[in-house]
Amino acid sequence: MDLLQKLCCFFVLAKIVLQMCPSEKYEKYLQVLVTWMLYAMILLPLLGKGKTDSLQNWQQFQKEYEKSFEERMTDIDQMLSVPKEEDLQADLTDSVLQKMQEVQNAEQEKQNAEQEPEQKTGGE
Repeated sequence: MDLLQKLCCFFVLAKIVLQMCPSEKYEKYLQVLVTWMLYAMILLPLLGKGKTDSLQNWQQFQKEYEKSFEERMTDIDQMLSVPKEEDLQADLTDSVLQKMQEVQNAEQEKQNAEQEPEQKTGGE
C-alpha cells in the first residue's frame, strides 16, 4: 500500500474510534494519541526507519531469542536429566558397600568392646 493510502485508512479508522469514545473526557487523550500515531506514520518512512529496518531488526531479535531459548532449554534438560542406569547401579552399589562396611565396623567394635571386659576379668 502506498503511504497516502495507509494514512487515509488510518485517519478513517481513527475517526471511527474517536466517534465511539464513551466519554468526552477521554476524547482529547485519544485525539493526542491519534495525532502522534499519524506523525509517526509520516516521519518513520521519511527518516529511513521504515519497513526494511524494522524487518531486519525483528529477524535479528528472533534469531537471538531462539538461540537464547535453545541455550536455556539445554540447561534445563541438563538439570532435569535422569541419570543413566549404569550410574544409578554404581551409586547404589557404592551405597550398599558403604553401609555394609559401616555394619561390619560396628560389629567389630561391639566384639572388641565385649572382649575387653573378658580380658580384664580373665587376666586378674
